[in-house]
Amino acid sequence: MQNNIKILREGICGAGSLGGFFTMPGRDAVYGISNNHVLANLNSCAVGDPILRADTNEQIATLSHWVPLSIMNANNTINLVDMALCKLTPGIQTIWQIDDSTITKPAGYIEPRQFGFVYMKEEAGGVRRGKIMKSLINHVMQFDLCGKPYLFTKLIEIAPTDGQPFSQSGNSGSIILSSSHLIVGLLVGANSDATKSYAVPFVDGILKFAPLQIL
Repeated sequence: MQNNIKILREGICGAGSLGGFFTMPGRDAVYGISNNHVLANLNSCAVGDPILRADTNEQIATLSHWVPLSIMNANNTINLVDMALCKLTPGIQTIWQIDDSTITKPAGYIEPRQFGFVYMKEEAGGVRRGKIMKSLINHVMQFDLCGKPYLFTKLIEIAPTDGQPFSQSGNSGSIILSSSHLIVGLLVGANSDATKSYAVPFVDGILKFAPLQIL
């Protein structure tokens, strides 16, 4: 099973992507990462909920961890990440798709850098390429997840560089890699006309919530 494979669970958000594979200190399990809105159904979930492959409906994991999301409200609660983890079924073989056949997995993490080039591998083997236009958005922006409004800050803004949208429906939860094949961020989604995509950074973002070690 490769990174960015399409997955789904019972809920309102439909299919997304399983971004990649990790371990955590002191734990024997292998974890997959995606968004809360993909794996945890916008907090309407429980530990142990089944996670399925979108193409076969085969159960491949169970929900294990999530960072709760706060819907837009009178208090204007701001979210920093949209992330959740699932525990893979023992025995499932994993492989990282990297845009370099000599590399078997990302070597580490890197901070997003303005105007740095990034890419995202697709399940079928294609590559979406883009450029970071804003390394960390400092203002608060509204982002709709599954038709509901949420406020975020500190997201990465990415523009496409190859004439097609950097991301589309179903890509949420995908891992975004730098041109040097280091992990930059986790895709959340795109704006309404798909001219810009947005991701949560790993450095100063996701890694503050989970001590993930690349498998």
